[in-house]
Amino acid sequence: MQITLDENKYNISKRKTLDGVEVIAIEKYNHCKCCKKQIQVTRKDLVGWYDSEQLWRTGYFCREHKQLILQTLKLIARA
Repeated sequence: MQITLDENKYNISKRKTLDGVEVIAIEKYNHCKCCKKQIQVTRKDLVGWYDSEQLWRTGYFCREHKQLILQTLKLIARA
């Protein structure tokens, strides 16, 4: 099976696994979950956390909000 991905829309990377090759496609542009500003994203911009109901949540954040979110999650983890 062959899937064609638009390289103008997705960042495409490959990595070897024990089963073969894994292809990772991430949208090049997304919106910050806080301010809705459009940002060019990488894998590092995705932040994940468990909410109060123990569900895994993720979101893309701009540089300013990512720092704020990470500081907040650290404070919550200490409590």
